[in-house]
This record gives sequence, C-alpha cells and structure tokens, in this order.
Amino acid sequence: MKITRYQKEDKENMVSSAPNVTDSPSVRSFRRFCILYTCFLFVIMALAVYAHAASAKSTEEKFWTQNRNTFGSKVALLDNALITIDSYCRQLTQDSAFLNLAKMEEANQTSFYVQGYSFKNNMSSSLTAYPNLPLTDYFLYLRNTDYVASIRSFRTAALYYAKDYPGGSSDDYEAWRDCIIHADSGTMHFFPGAAANGAADIYLYLIDMNELTYQNIAVTAGFKFDYHKLRSMFDDVPLEGGCLMAIDASGQPVFCFSGDEYDRSEATDYSELARELPLMPYRDNFASISYHSEKMHVTRVNSSFNNWCYYLIQPASLATPSYVGLYIIIYILAAIGGLFLVFLLARNSTRPIIELDDRLHDTITDRDQLQEAIDRQKPILRSSYVRQLLLGAVSTDSEADYIREFLELPAGNLYYNVLYIVIYNNENHEDSGQLLPPDNEKTFSVVAEALEKNLGGAPLLWYSASERTSAILVSCKEEEEDSFVMKMQSMILHLHEYLLEQHSIWLFAGIGCNKNSLMNVWESFQQAQEAVNYATKNYIFLPYEIITKNSNAFYYPAELSTKLVHFITSGNLPQVLELFNLLHHENIEERSLPVHLLKYLMSDIRNTLLKARFALPPTTDKAELEALDAKFDEHLSFKLCEDIAVALTSMFQISEEDTSLVSTIEKYIKANYRDPSLCLNKISDEFHISETYFSHMFKEKTGTNFSTYLENVRMQEAMRLLRESDKNLSELYLLVGYNNVTTFRRAFKKTFGVTPSSIRENQ
Repeated sequence: MKITRYQKEDKENMVSSAPNVTDSPSVRSFRRFCILYTCFLFVIMALAVYAHAASAKSTEEKFWTQNRNTFGSKVALLDNALITIDSYCRQLTQDSAFLNLAKMEEANQTSFYVQGYSFKNNMSSSLTAYPNLPLTDYFLYLRNTDYVASIRSFRTAALYYAKDYPGGSSDDYEAWRDCIIHADSGTMHFFPGAAANGAADIYLYLIDMNELTYQNIAVTAGFKFDYHKLRSMFDDVPLEGGCLMAIDASGQPVFCFSGDEYDRSEATDYSELARELPLMPYRDNFASISYHSEKMHVTRVNSSFNNWCYYLIQPASLATPSYVGLYIIIYILAAIGGLFLVFLLARNSTRPIIELDDRLHDTITDRDQLQEAIDRQKPILRSSYVRQLLLGAVSTDSEADYIREFLELPAGNLYYNVLYIVIYNNENHEDSGQLLPPDNEKTFSVVAEALEKNLGGAPLLWYSASERTSAILVSCKEEEEDSFVMKMQSMILHLHEYLLEQHSIWLFAGIGCNKNSLMNVWESFQQAQEAVNYATKNYIFLPYEIITKNSNAFYYPAELSTKLVHFITSGNLPQVLELFNLLHHENIEERSLPVHLLKYLMSDIRNTLLKARFALPPTTDKAELEALDAKFDEHLSFKLCEDIAVALTSMFQISEEDTSLVSTIEKYIKANYRDPSLCLNKISDEFHISETYFSHMFKEKTGTNFSTYLENVRMQEAMRLLRESDKNLSELYLLVGYNNVTTFRRAFKKTFGVTPSSIRENQ
C-alpha cells in the first residue's frame, strides 16, 4: 500500500528520536497557527473587557445621575421646610400683637405679661399649621426684655434654658444666650440632648427677625430641628460608609449625617472635610475624594433657597454592578476554553497548510516560467512600441503616456530624437575598403552591446527597419538639449572606431531634430533617414540640421503621404497640423521651392487628400461633402491643402462620435450633470434602452460604472469652480448637481483626499 507524505510525517512525529522534528513544516505551521489564533483570542477577550468596561461605566453614570436626582429632591424638600419657616417669620412681622410685645422694653409691666401669655397661646395654635416640618419646638427670644416666648411657656431666658436644657451649666447658658442674641439669619447650631427630657438631639435654626422687615424688631426666632426627623428626610439617599454635609456661604458646616445611625456630628471633626469639599474640581457636580483611606464619590447640590451647598459623600463601590464577580468567573472560563479551542484549530489547520505549501511552490514555479516568457517577449513588445512611435501610429496622448511608462522613460520635460544607423562588415578594410553585407545576427549582437555600453547600459529602444539598418529612440533632459547632438556625434565616432578596430564593422549614422513630445518623434525618424543618406567614409555621422537642402526637388516622401492619410482617417488633428508644419518648413522655408515644383508638391498632397476623401463613410452629411468637394476644385495653395486636411479630419471625428451610443451618452451626462435627478432610470428613458443593458454597456465601454463616472464629472467641475471662481462654498454644491452639502463634501473628500474649504484656503 502506498504511504502518503502526510502519513510519513505523522510517523516521524511519533518517533521521539526523529531528527529535526521541531523544525518540520507541520511543527512550524502548528506554532504559527497557535500564535495567530492566540492573538485573535486575545483581541476577542480584549473587546469583551472593553465592552464590559463600557457597560459598567454606563451603568455607573446612570447610577450616579439617578442618585443625584434623588439627593436633589431631598434637598428641595428641606428647602421647602426652610421656606415655610421663613414665610411664617415674615407673617409674624405683620402681627400687631407680636410687634407690640417685641417693642416693649420693661418686663415689670402687667401688660407685658398679659400680652406675652396671650402671644404664647397663639404660638401654640399656629404650630399645628405646619405638621410636616421636622420640628420639635420653636421659640422667640425678646432681646429688649431677655424673655423667651415658646409654645409651652413665657418666661425669662434663664428659666427657659434651665427648663429645656436641664443639664447645662452657667457657662453653657451664656454661650447659648450669646449665640441667640448675635445670631445671623439662616444659621444652624447643634445641641445634644436639648429636649426637656434630655434624650433628643436638636439643630437650632435661628432667624433674626430684624432682617426680615424695615421695622426695628429685636427678636430672634429659634426653630428646633429634631436630629432624627431631619435625618429621615434623607432616608432614600444611601449613606452607608459615607456622609452628608451641608455647608453655608461662609464655608462653615451647617449639619452633617454619617452612615452610622447612632453617630453624631459633634463626635467627629468635619471641619477639615468642610474646607476640602468646596475646593475640589467638580465636573457636572461630581468629584472624587479619598476619605477614610477609601475612594469616595462626591455629589454636589446647591440650594435654591439660601446659599447652602449640600455634599453627599458615598463609597465609589456603590455603583459597581453586582454581577462583576460572576463576569470575572465567566471570563476566566472563556479564556481557558478559548485556549483549548486554539489548540484544536491549530492542530486541524496544520495538515492543509502543508498541501497549500506544495501548491504554492508549484504556483511560484509556474509564475517564474511565465515571467521568463514575458521577459523573452519584452524586447519584442519594446521594439513594437518604438516602431509605432517612429511610424506615427500613436493617436492619443494617453496612448503615448502608456508607451512611455512601458519603455521606462522618465517623466518630466524631455526631448526625444532618433538615431538612424546603417552597418556593414569590412573584412579587409585596410587593403581594399570593400564593404560587405553583415552577418546579421552576429553583427547586430556586437553593435547592440557596444551601443548599450555607450548609452549608459540601459536597454536599447530600437526598431530594425531592414537587415542592415536600425533606428534608436534616444532622449535627453531639457538642459542638455543644446549639447545633445554633439554628445551623440562624439559617441558615434568613438563607437565607429571601436567597431572598426575590434570587429571590422563600418557604422554610419544620421540624427534628426529634437522633439519635446513622443507624439512627434516620427518627424525625427524621417529626418534621421534623410540625414544618413548623405553619410560617407569621411562623414560617418550627419545631423539633419546641417544638410544642405536640394531646392531642385521637393520634400514629400511616400512615408509622409501614408502618415497623412492615417492621421486624417484616425481624426488625429494635432498630428495633421504637425505634418503640414513639417512640409512647410522643409519645402518653403528650407528649400524655397520654385513655383513649378511647388505646384507639383501641391498636386501630390491633393492626391493624398483625395485618398482620405474617398475613405469617408457613406453616412457623412451630403451638404458637408459637397462643400468639401468644391474646395478640391479651387486654386491649389499650401493653405488650401491644410484647410482641406483639417476639414477631413473633423468629418472623421464626427463620424466616429455619431456611431458610438456611449459617446453620445457621455456628452449628455456632461451637458446635464447639474441636474440632481440625473440617474440610470432617466438615461434609459432618454435613449430608450433598458437600465440593465445601459449599465452593462457603459461599464464595458468606459471601464467604470455610471454613478462613478457622473461623480467624477461633477467633482472635476467642482474643482474647476473652486480654483477659477469665487463661488460661495455654501452654494457651490448646487452648481454641480448635489442637493445636499454633506453628500457633496463626502464625495469631494473621497475623490481628492481633501475638503473643498482647504482647496479654497490654499489658493
């Protein structure tokens, strides 16, 4: 039974003593796949971590936002209580009985006690109007008489303090009385065990009645906030592990609640925290702080009633989702499972990669063979392209650019010329000087090698017209134009001496005039052929420019006649005009032909034009043909011949355009690209063809689909308007067929890589 390559490798891998097992293709492939799949797994796990982090952050932000809203509602509830107290105090300032009592300065009058007890009874009844306030009691301290009126009694301040603060000392009383006498409105002071039974803790909220009205009222109102009632107002706000603090406008803490139910603010020093909280950097009323060696989250809410600022300090861990621990477990299990899957995938992928390696090796071998075949054909293609240039068979600039790139000619301002060479074998030149036909293969090989060496080592761009002649395309930079012909002469003379001495080869050469376009290099080819005809043993190299033109014969070789017909029938107007410029220069400027020779020249040109005339298609407009035929009967002149040639070229151009539906549609697109509704459906309706057929035909003829072509037309026009006009950018998109400025900017950025505004700014 036949053992496959893979079975052999498996057996070798099973033998521990097998040599180079770790370097086998299967092991290397397994290792690479493990790395690849592990990286992929790492990316997936990283994305999972990122997704969890994003989800946790979103959950955390929602939690703190909801927490702030709850906290704000409780602050608003307390503000409402303080507003109610403020309103009650303002109502008292309008009470005549209260005002009379407050203005009395003598406490030993009978009327003072009568009015005092009467007002005390009214206070007792008025308290019931505010049952939802977190108050246990309230009193009015009459500073003129040192009396206190409360809902339970009307007595001196000392007796009132002794009754309500049974455990207080005389020093405590003086501090309490001083606090009340000099109180500012809106201040709050904490007093532990301040009820009559000594069990309750209260916050004493003081208001100076004199500040509420323009009248002089020497009264301080004191409201006793029960600690537990006040704290219960914030029961919906989590305080575990944190605290809640209110700070007044002067930066002093008003009250503070901690998470411990039995903690009291006087037992803890919050002054340092109160100084630190207002100075923290807040973002959207949130901040972070380290409190009791723990990261805490601070929420700030400003009072809408007074200048108090409320701070809620909570552990940052409150917002941590409860499923984090479960997520970590799942993540670890997924990582373990992923690693196991990596191992399985890498093992299963190892065998196919070996087979793929074999196929790749075969493909590379085929590619190398194909490349060798292409390299063998490249000189033939190069010679064919050079031949097209020299014979004037290139019709468009785009075709010339493609040939230039294939021939690896550098881009930029170059001048081109043609070196036309004729070679002979000279077996015994010293004895007889007899010129013998060359051994074609051997001689051309020697000459080609010598030419490549003298021209810088680059492959020759040549075209062999016969077995002893060759035309070579040469080029030079713009700054070398003036010395280029002299450089070629020096090279040819040196080459001639070398070939004659080493290989007994005679070489004659002619060179044309420099041309700045590959499209016109055929002129240099014609001139180089003409120049080499004048070469002799004494003048082996002749530039066309120094040849004395024979005025007894006109210049119109058969090659030019053939080129003229080709240029006209292909609609190549620039080359037609260039050829007539050449004929004018050679025959009228250089040779100054006499009249009879000029007539013969015109006659030959007329015959050539007649050949092009009868090549016109039968669909040509009859009126245009009649007008053209009438010109042939006019008096011949060089200008008339040129006009006829131009007219013929235009007729061939129109004929080609009219026969192409795609060309007609392209013209329609360029004329209507400003229409935002221009689309496949509109084109198909306009030209009575189906959308499917039009889309397929347009892509086949132009190499691009309709939408891309339309977008390119619009973008080119937009670029032109940006550079050549001062159209406002906010209106320009309408001028090129877009009804949405965002779509226009996106298409412009995709096409040119920059925005329209940057083009306008850089002008």
